[in-house]
Amino acid sequence: MFRPWLDCEWPWLAVLTIISTWEMRYLGRCRFASLVLVFDPCGGKTRFQIEEVLDEHRVEHHPGDFKPTTEGLVQLRLTYCQQHRHHKGFLTSLAALPEVREMRGEPSA
Repeated sequence: MFRPWLDCEWPWLAVLTIISTWEMRYLGRCRFASLVLVFDPCGGKTRFQIEEVLDEHRVEHHPGDFKPTTEGLVQLRLTYCQQHRHHKGFLTSLAALPEVREMRGEPSA
C-alpha cells in the first residue's frame, strides 16, 4: 500500500516544532550557570568517573576544561542549565564521589 505521507519529512518536522514550542512555553528556557569542580585525580581514575557522569547526563565538556591546580588537585569548569531539574541531576552524582573536594557556583559570563 502506497503511503506518501510516510515518505515526507514535513510531518515529522511539524511534530518536532510543536513539541519544542510546548517545552519552551511550559518548561521555560534554560538558564545557565557555571560550576567549578575541584577533585583529587587519584592517578586519573576520578576523571573517568566524572566523565562518565557527565556523559550519562549529556553535559558538554572538553578535555581542555580539566586544569591542574597548584595543590595537586584538578579543577573542572562546567556550564549547565539550572532551570530544569532533569538538566541538573548530574550534580548529586558528582557530589557523591568521595574524591570531589569542592563544588562552587560562579556567575555565568
